[in-house]
Amino acid sequence: LHSGVVRDEWVYYKGSVLHAEQKSVNFLQRFVHCFSAPEDTVCDVFCGTGFTVEAALILERAFVGANVDEV
Repeated sequence: LHSGVVRDEWVYYKGSVLHAEQKSVNFLQRFVHCFSAPEDTVCDVFCGTGFTVEAALILERAFVGANVDEV
């Protein structure tokens, strides 16, 4: 695991603009890159604004997501 890669940006996380738990696409790309391989499917059952979807697609991963809030 490359925890240092993710930890550095987490320190600067200041909250959300569009959703209560929103993270930047760049931040989520780091997670997707560190914890999945290109042939993997990324699953986010609390996908909110869809930024995890965007990060997965940028990194050419398949994606499954769901959210109960209206966006």
